[in-house]
Parts: sequence; C-alpha cells; structure tokens
Amino acid sequence: MNTATEAAPPAYTPANSGAGDDGVYEQDSAVRIAIDGELTIFSVQAIKQRVDDVWPAAEHGVDLDVSEVDEVDGAGIQLLMYFRLQAAAKQRSLRLLSPSEAVREALSLVHLTSFFHYHASTQRSPDRSGT
Repeated sequence: MNTATEAAPPAYTPANSGAGDDGVYEQDSAVRIAIDGELTIFSVQAIKQRVDDVWPAAEHGVDLDVSEVDEVDGAGIQLLMYFRLQAAAKQRSLRLLSPSEAVREALSLVHLTSFFHYHASTQRSPDRSGT
C-alpha cells in the first residue's frame, strides 16, 4: 500500500449550503467525497454522478474517502480507474483516503494498487448519511 505519512488535513466544511448533506466537502481547492457501503454495479452510477458533478469546483483534485466501503466488484474497480484517468486528463489529483480492507483487497487482486494515490486520513467526514 502507498500510504502517505502526511498530517491530518484541517476540518472540511460542507460544499453545499443546502439542508441535505450529500457527503461532499471542500478544503481549499480540493473536494472530498465520502463513499459508504458498496462500490458495486448497483451503486456506481450514483457515485459517478456525484464525482462528475464536483470536478468543476475541484481545482486541485478529488479525495475519495473510501474508509467505509465494505464491498467492491468489477464495476467498482472500473469506476475508480475511470476517476483516476479523468483526474489525469484534467491535470488534477485523485486520492483514496483511508481505503478499507475491501478496497485494498480488490485493487490488489487486479494488481492496481500502485495505480492509485493513498492517503491515511485520521479525519472522518462530518456527516456520511447522504451516501
């Protein structure tokens, strides 16, 4: 695993001002998105839409908090690869924050661990209920 040894980032604030928090937070010009539960064929379309919607505001990139992902299938791996390629095409970063065991195992199984930038974040997104 390519775990960075950086200090925990400062607190994130909601990216939207609406009452219904969707798990998207901004810090400076980076956007953090929390993904909970499964990263499978049943959830990838909604997750893809959430990430695609924030690229214009993500000047420096997107941080995906995947610490609470408990299931990953081929569609989930494909979606993570899509995000990584989109980030590269936009000359922005994509980091996986505190990848869960399920995420690490899935990426390792298909030899894609080194394709992603990991960051061991000790900070959790304030509200993960919108995922």
